[in-house]
Amino acid sequence: MTRDTKTEADKNGSAEQFINVELADLAVTFGLPAKRFQEELAKFGWGMILDEANRLAHMDEFDRMTELRKQNKERVRQDVHPTWAHLVQAAKEFLPHLASRVPGTPTTPPDRLTGYVYVLFDGITGLSKIGHTKTAGRRQRAQMGGHGSPIVNVVNVKVADCLAAETQCHEHFAQYRTNGEWFSAQLEEIIQYVDTELDWLGADYENQETLEHYIHHCQSGNREEAKAVLRKGRSRHSRFKPTSGGQAWGDI
Repeated sequence: MTRDTKTEADKNGSAEQFINVELADLAVTFGLPAKRFQEELAKFGWGMILDEANRLAHMDEFDRMTELRKQNKERVRQDVHPTWAHLVQAAKEFLPHLASRVPGTPTTPPDRLTGYVYVLFDGITGLSKIGHTKTAGRRQRAQMGGHGSPIVNVVNVKVADCLAAETQCHEHFAQYRTNGEWFSAQLEEIIQYVDTELDWLGADYENQETLEHYIHHCQSGNREEAKAVLRKGRSRHSRFKPTSGGQAWGDI
């Protein structure tokens, strides 16, 4: 789940710029694994934090208008949007036992890399590519379309820091690196590592039947059948969906 907010740099400016705020962003701020933070939030719900952040934002706007009235200055009402500070404060109020983990000046979401680690598999060569992306499927689709042989997007997992998670995978499979982000490790080993060792918030796997048929045709040397299996699989099973939903915010 996400919400858009404005950045700190826009606080005193005239132009509002909005960014995506993820549950994973707060997890990093509290110094917790994303799954653990998700469990903490499950006790009362993400929506209550958002409502409290909105309440804090309106309180600040009321105080601002009151101060202007005391100074006999022109009062112009503004659209009220919670800032990053409001969101962090709201989370601290609902999670008092974790409040001390938040630094005095918590970094804002633009400093983070919430995104996806993905695994592409080339059934002809038996090589797997482990990469990262900020979007759910754009980069994967581009690479699948431009590859010399039919390749399949085996899994996408959403993580708080996609670059760090990708690096973790690359270091673990370093002995199997063949070229750039391509590795000769067994696909099953890579999938198991991604599934068990990465602190992911959501995972999107290729349909198992589609994957098995694709690999069978690749091993038989039948590229056209392998392509047909992937096309059929995409028409039957929706892929490349974000693993968590989103909402929108201001003035972070």
